[in-house]
Amino acid sequence: MEPVDMEVEIDQQVSADSLPFARSYQLEALEKAIKQNTITYLETGSGKTLIAVMLLRSYAYLLRKPSPFYAVFLVPQVVLVKQVPEIIYLPHLFVSHHH
Repeated sequence: MEPVDMEVEIDQQVSADSLPFARSYQLEALEKAIKQNTITYLETGSGKTLIAVMLLRSYAYLLRKPSPFYAVFLVPQVVLVKQVPEIIYLPHLFVSHHH
């Protein structure tokens, strides 16, 4: 497989696909994640998964099949393995889970 250039013009192709119930700090984290690699450190229950889902939705046009791109979402607990694909669900993307 040949390397693929993942450089994206932020202003032209990727826009924040925020959800109406997202809080301001989640939107701020989303904007930072779109612009650069980011580690979001927040307490349990503060919406890290929501931020990740909004980020995946923002990049969905790259992930539609057929495409050489894919996203990996890692979770630290088996219970989240089943929960996260239900949250991430987008009709035009294939989402699977493995544990």
